[in-house]
Amino acid sequence: VSYKRPLPTHVQDLLSAFFFLSTRKIEAGKSWSFPVHSGAKLYVVRAKAVSVEDVWTADRQIRKAWKLDLEVIREPVWRARGDGQVDVVAENKDGWKQKMNLWVSSDAASIPIKLTYSFKLIGNVTVTLRSHTVNTGPPKPAKPGKAGKKRMAKK
Repeated sequence: VSYKRPLPTHVQDLLSAFFFLSTRKIEAGKSWSFPVHSGAKLYVVRAKAVSVEDVWTADRQIRKAWKLDLEVIREPVWRARGDGQVDVVAENKDGWKQKMNLWVSSDAASIPIKLTYSFKLIGNVTVTLRSHTVNTGPPKPAKPGKAGKKRMAKK
């Protein structure tokens, strides 16, 4: 089943929303409001930078990270702004909202390193980044597979 619906510009998917936040210039008190589409539903994420905290990482290190308070609102009535952000005009009638916290490293890499949220049925959930790599150059060209080598040999 598919249907058409108006979507705001600069809409993010679920994963890119966290990286979108990590690309912002984060300062205490600064906030953002942006659309996220799950493929079926539209959400608006309101994010506010709180403070820099010490965060334990999966590799047993302490990193300085910005704590962001997030509020996720399902299917609100929204109004687009010119800067790619949106304003919530009215919340959905079912009142569904989810509060989360995201920590983004305060160094130049600005990596999302931890996320916490609460489910009513199972309790608190914490997601922690275990590892990451930094790409330092252009991607290497892929080597042709067996079929590609045969085509190249015929030329």
